[in-house]
Amino acid sequence: MRHILIIFSLLFSFTVISCAKKSDDSSSSTTSSGLFVAVGDNGKILTSSDGTTWTSRTSGTTEYLRGGAYGNSTLVVVGASGTILTSSDGTTWTSRTSGTSNFLGNVTYRNSTFMAVGNSGTILTSSDGTTWTSKTSGTSKDLWGVTYGNSTWVTNGDNGSIFTSSDGTSWDNRTSASGTTVEFNEVIYGNSTFVAFGYSGTILTSTDGTTWTSRTSGTSNVLDGGTYGNSTFVAVGVSGTILTSSDSTTWTSRTSGTSNKLRGITYGNSTFVAVGVSGTILTSSDATTWTSRTSGTSEGFRRVFYSDVSKSTDNTTSDSCTSSSSSSVSSITNNGSVLTGNNIGSCETSNSQLSKSVTLTLQTPHSEISLGTPYVGRVLSSSETIYWSIPVNNTSSINSHCFIKLNTISFYDSSNTLLTVNSGSYLNGSMKKYSSSGYTDTCLLPNGNGYVKGIEIISNIYTNVSKIVVGNITTTSGLSDSDLSVIPQSYQTSGTYNDPLIKVTNQTSIKTKLRFSVIYLLDSNNNPIRWSSLSDVDIESNSSLDLNSFTSFIFDGSVSKIHVFLGLDVYSSSRTINRNESCTGTRDEKISCYEDKRNNNIEQIRMELN
Repeated sequence: MRHILIIFSLLFSFTVISCAKKSDDSSSSTTSSGLFVAVGDNGKILTSSDGTTWTSRTSGTTEYLRGGAYGNSTLVVVGASGTILTSSDGTTWTSRTSGTSNFLGNVTYRNSTFMAVGNSGTILTSSDGTTWTSKTSGTSKDLWGVTYGNSTWVTNGDNGSIFTSSDGTSWDNRTSASGTTVEFNEVIYGNSTFVAFGYSGTILTSTDGTTWTSRTSGTSNVLDGGTYGNSTFVAVGVSGTILTSSDSTTWTSRTSGTSNKLRGITYGNSTFVAVGVSGTILTSSDATTWTSRTSGTSEGFRRVFYSDVSKSTDNTTSDSCTSSSSSSVSSITNNGSVLTGNNIGSCETSNSQLSKSVTLTLQTPHSEISLGTPYVGRVLSSSETIYWSIPVNNTSSINSHCFIKLNTISFYDSSNTLLTVNSGSYLNGSMKKYSSSGYTDTCLLPNGNGYVKGIEIISNIYTNVSKIVVGNITTTSGLSDSDLSVIPQSYQTSGTYNDPLIKVTNQTSIKTKLRFSVIYLLDSNNNPIRWSSLSDVDIESNSSLDLNSFTSFIFDGSVSKIHVFLGLDVYSSSRTINRNESCTGTRDEKISCYEDKRNNNIEQIRMELN
């Protein structure tokens, strides 16, 4: 046989990159899981682990506190008179020197940097929340909102002002693109979209921070705050205004149960928390039905934020943002390999907050195909959409199996309540040939392994799912060896989320299509904690190219090992479906659509063979 499982390693030297995040495993004890922090008038700070029960903290200041953020294991709060406070636990707060007496209106943490903005064009940055550096914004406008996404910083404020920067130092004025002179109060980034909120019910959206589109909010009320979580955008404002949107384009008014002005909102621990004047705190699991909570104060709140402060008390497992001192390629088949190298992901959230294992039940076992422990993952801690993966192994040392499919995949919560059902999904594995010009990547060679994957876009499914039940496994045998061979060799990383750019080499004299290729992100225990689609390209014979993510790559955790599977077909083949066709919607919806196309295409071929 020309193509059998080959295992070898190629070592390449890499520079070590390090930051402080770690993910926990089952042997690590957790001292805390997350913290909501509400800030506002007269130095008021309240904290809560669940959004329901709140505890007042001593801030050490009576200044108006207007914004907060969490990053690099540090809570940062900013406010009037250049006030900056930091804390490691939300209980004890320390005043820091900002170098300005200007009012600081907001702060965020992204791209390993805290950025605070405020009056008279003030912009400050810090890597640790302690030492701050002033940046030249080029404006005297008051700045109230700041965020980061798509490798771009965005800040906004008075008179429709919007400014962008790629490095946080040099800023471009985008105010003319806003098309408005109203005051902006907030800008957020979610689902690959910037959303700005302001006076007169103003909502603007942008994918790049440069070109902005006005959206109809359905209200003329001032919108003071916004957030993105559980696949939902939420805006809050005066008179208890709450608006929600799944796409940032169409907005729906919700009943908040209060007429008080709502000024801030966040999402964490599967909970939306909104705050406002007169000690108002509201919570919701779905942003539709809201419950009033007792804050214990009549002071007004301006903002609330959430911190993923998972802390391991030992060092048993470290999925830190530390790249391997060398890179390697191993477990090579004719269309895939395991690659180790630089850190992938932003390292801003521990993997334990972004992925979890669930139990598995296989109702009808297969004689030679076994299943491993399933993992469900999400791109950000604010998302509830799950990218699930199930390891699949061929226990036979003699037989190959193809068109491997898991049928009737059901998802249950801990109470055994059915959450959703996936009719079935085909394996990502090795290549075989089913006809003179037909190829499939759904095979396992003897003792081979691969994965079955999927995506489920259901409210709160990440939080609730605890078990996956698979009906049965179907396979086909007797296929020929593939004469196509394109091998992933190594990867480089770039961008906010250290997106992997994968070098692949065509080892044959056949021009080849790469379609429906995928990478599985592996943790330090080789568990598939998430997957991501790769772009569709054509590769010339006996040549190499770099393969990037099909959609914008987002992952707030950290891995340094990936398992890459390439879908291959001959260039002249007309059987491959164009997955760009008829797939619209959000990023997750497009990926779900592409998965359906792949499975439908394979199912059609399998039925024709039968």
